[in-house]
Amino acid sequence: MFHSVTFVENDSPSDPVYSSQTANVETALTSFTNLNPTFVNSGYSFVDWNSSPDGSGTSYANGSAYSFTAAEVLYATWTRIFHAVTFVENDSPSDPVYAIQSENASTALTMFATLSPTLSNPGSSFVDWNTQSNGGGVAYGDGSTYAFLTPIVLYATWSSIPTTTLSFESTTGTGSIGSVSSQLGGSTTLPSGSGINNLGYTFVGWNTAADGSGTEYAVGATYVISGNQTLYAQWAPDTYAVTFSYDGGVATMDSANYVVGSTAITLPNPTFSGNTFDGWFSAEVGGTLIGAGGTSYVPMSSIQVFAQWTSITVDVLTFSANGGIGSVASITGQGGSLAILPTIDGITMLGFAFSGWNTQSDGSGTQYAEGASLTLNGSQTLYAQWTAGPNDTLTFDANGGSGSIDPINGTPGSTITLPDQSGLIYAGFELTHWNTSANGSGTSYPVGQGFELSGSTTLYAQWSGHKLAALFGAIGTFKSGSSSLSVALKSQINRVALTIRSRKYLKIDLFGYTAATGLNSLNFSLSRERARIVAIYLRNRLQVLKVRGVSIASSGQGSISGQSSRAYSRVEVFGV
Repeated sequence: MFHSVTFVENDSPSDPVYSSQTANVETALTSFTNLNPTFVNSGYSFVDWNSSPDGSGTSYANGSAYSFTAAEVLYATWTRIFHAVTFVENDSPSDPVYAIQSENASTALTMFATLSPTLSNPGSSFVDWNTQSNGGGVAYGDGSTYAFLTPIVLYATWSSIPTTTLSFESTTGTGSIGSVSSQLGGSTTLPSGSGINNLGYTFVGWNTAADGSGTEYAVGATYVISGNQTLYAQWAPDTYAVTFSYDGGVATMDSANYVVGSTAITLPNPTFSGNTFDGWFSAEVGGTLIGAGGTSYVPMSSIQVFAQWTSITVDVLTFSANGGIGSVASITGQGGSLAILPTIDGITMLGFAFSGWNTQSDGSGTQYAEGASLTLNGSQTLYAQWTAGPNDTLTFDANGGSGSIDPINGTPGSTITLPDQSGLIYAGFELTHWNTSANGSGTSYPVGQGFELSGSTTLYAQWSGHKLAALFGAIGTFKSGSSSLSVALKSQINRVALTIRSRKYLKIDLFGYTAATGLNSLNFSLSRERARIVAIYLRNRLQVLKVRGVSIASSGQGSISGQSSRAYSRVEVFGV
């Protein structure tokens, strides 16, 4: 008797495809590939036959023998086909790096960061996947779900990482450090201060603001570059130790510390019985004069300074009336000190006028006017000198200033030209005229005007100006005869500018000095030019530091009377 076997496609309830085979003897089941119609289950491959649609019944292999003693329905059983997703690095045609993921069920794509081998594209960051290498196909996000019903090639798409630059600025220093270029988000180790310097200051780190108000970074710190950025060098002022060696004098202080940019230190004024203090020098014997006791000093480094002394010798200066009547008291003083020669009060010679003092009674020696200065150098006698007829003396009083102008002698009725300021110094003031009274209430005479002698007279200097604020710095020393700014002098001006900013000075006075050249006009022109050049450079540095509203005045003060040391070839800075 014939019986039928019905083959059911069993891919879905909505697709009842089937085929049949009829036989009356044991026969091999029709091969799966020869069924008519053909069975298809997309994404799956045929496994075998089963008497139950869920595969829980009796299984029959493809083409196995069947008895055909009874009718049977056999259901195809299927297994999901594995398909591969190929991940292509897609950085360049010459670098075909790829990774593969094979699945037979809907699954999340392997995360980009865990692919093996690792995919990379220097200078770019991963965006997503695309079915086209140029990004024009279907896009798949990182880790998105894929059905794995068919194989597919996915190409990495990339986004370029911007390049940024980290620059380094020496701020108030000199020199340079090369910039660093990196991709956005990259990092670098911050450099030391090698390559930059700032005389009188020590490099202490970096800051995002030139004035140190931003974020601080230490040397060697790791800096993440988040965009174009400039880091500014930060400087701490150095401290210089000045040590005093008194060489037998009475010590007032052993040392002083000077912080660069701060107020100048004041040199001690020691005493040593039987000696006069010559000043502070750079060496125990000889050396360079640093400054006199009580003066301001701005060191350029740590230094030991030495007191130098001159042994006091007592000299007697005796005055002879040399034929006249009366006497003048003698003058005693230490050797090297100045003696002011007396007037003729106390001596007379009938019919004669006093004309000065002389080292020889016959007038053949050195002649000195009354009121002139004489350096004591051993005991000696000066002799009054007489000329027939009367004689008047015009004496000049500095009236608050320093220095001196020699008295002028002449016959009554003669006219002399009144001198200018040469020989006198009054810091912050200018000589405008002379007056017969110290307070200006007498008769005034302009500088350079003719003055008729009519009896011995004293004229008092009259000054115009203002008293100075405190000295807080000095620029020096200048080379002999020069007003040009060296690197060291410019560095000193830089520190003065920083001090002005920190102390908020609004008015600055610059007073130039020079070692005595022997020519007053040259002393004043050279000292004035030095002050002017310093003023120009100081204004420039304040502009760079964005300091506004500071008034700067400059003037030349010439030389300090009696001083020839290069220590006075400088510009003193006063502020208020």
